[in-house]
Amino acid sequence: MLREIVKRILNVRRDLTEGDLIKLIEETKAEAGGLLSDEGAARLVAQRLSVSLGEGGIGRVRIRDLVSGLRDVSIEGEVIGLSPPRDFKRKDGSAGKLLSLILADESGQIRCNVWNPQEDLIKDFEGLQGSKVRIEHGYTKVGLDGNLELHCGNGGRLEVISKGPGRAPEGLFKSIGNISSEDRIVSVIGVVKGEPRRTPFKRDGGEGLVMRALITDGSGTVPLVLWDDLAEEFLGVIKDGVGLEVTGAKVKRGLSGLPELHLDYGGSIRVLEEVPLPLRESASRLYKVGELRAGMRGIDIALRVAKKGEPKRFEKGGRASEVRRALCFDETGLIVASFWNENSAALKGVEEGDVIYVRNAVCRERLGELQLNLGGEASLVPGAKVKDLPAIPRITKLASISSAKGPVAVEGIIVDGPSTSEVSTADGRSIELTALLLDDGSAIVRVAFWRECSKLARGLEPGSRIRVIGLRPRTRLDGSYELSSLDSLTKVETL
Repeated sequence: MLREIVKRILNVRRDLTEGDLIKLIEETKAEAGGLLSDEGAARLVAQRLSVSLGEGGIGRVRIRDLVSGLRDVSIEGEVIGLSPPRDFKRKDGSAGKLLSLILADESGQIRCNVWNPQEDLIKDFEGLQGSKVRIEHGYTKVGLDGNLELHCGNGGRLEVISKGPGRAPEGLFKSIGNISSEDRIVSVIGVVKGEPRRTPFKRDGGEGLVMRALITDGSGTVPLVLWDDLAEEFLGVIKDGVGLEVTGAKVKRGLSGLPELHLDYGGSIRVLEEVPLPLRESASRLYKVGELRAGMRGIDIALRVAKKGEPKRFEKGGRASEVRRALCFDETGLIVASFWNENSAALKGVEEGDVIYVRNAVCRERLGELQLNLGGEASLVPGAKVKDLPAIPRITKLASISSAKGPVAVEGIIVDGPSTSEVSTADGRSIELTALLLDDGSAIVRVAFWRECSKLARGLEPGSRIRVIGLRPRTRLDGSYELSSLDSLTKVETL
């Protein structure tokens, strides 16, 4: 592609040698701090030399070619979001106007700030929605939110090529499951999962408002965060099951490290009159433990509680928090779930053996093991009616524990032990350990019960047949496998 661009430029500008052109491309790359690709720099050089490259794939500078630090750049795109013009004061005290747009082409999306736009654009700014426009003599820089922005200042101009609404750029809407923290601005179509949370907060000069909701499209789930006027506008409109078309949302990394979509000025939301069937189905899908993967959000799942831990209270972010862990299962496997604050309180009324319905949980990986997390966006519904959940977890053969990806349940006969000893840790503490050998006919494996779980095994008799629910496979120094207890969540039954 680079060779094709170079050839096209040299055909028009016969006053340039190939060496001259390559030098201009390298200077343009250096001007952008080395962030521009060879192809992106060549397109910019063609633009500055007034060389038209045609309407094909190599015809113009695209949004994905833009990097911070570019000067005198022109670009075309469709207006997919805009905010009303805002007043601002210059350093000399005079008043000015700012028009903020979200531009999109087939390669990406970017926020564009037009300073002191033409008077006709200010009067009919709403008519820009969906229009194809050209920004001439703009410049790029990183905004306060860390995202790249295109600016059209005193030397620039916004030209309307065709009035909207036109045909949306190909690939405008991105699958939620493909959003990454590397994205700048994206547009998505999804359905709301659960009721949003609305939170007022203090800021300099008054109060602000933020609304958080989860949206899904079947490929993934992502938090949608609305600020201030948008949060007020859609209060009572955005609710469980509503379909949304979101354009021009900024991608930010949340506290969990996963991407979130933030919307303030410039972006827009359209409520779908009818939610397509695939979206409705994706919003109501029930997952199984065996389907879970790290990083999944918005997980709805039915589980039976095998054992509950005690609540733990601590300070987090200046406020009191509570978490309670539980070992849960369905017919495909076992998983440890952490229930926070309101969900911890809801778990208090759940008995071991009860079935629960979980909405909007997050799956994370900790020390190589998948775990469920029920934070503020998740909810726990006790007393769920699910017919196909087994009464006990699936039993794993001892010969197969090396392939297990999480906690397991096993059965077998005690052929040696149990024996109890004290083990010293690296920091000098003493921990009680009770170990035994278990035989299920497929293999004989050592089972280690640590700390408070040690007393579960001390009273067991050699020759007894037992079922142990909640053991973690781990590799010993000699390369063999053993099973280790899950703190207070391991359950032992004599058969």
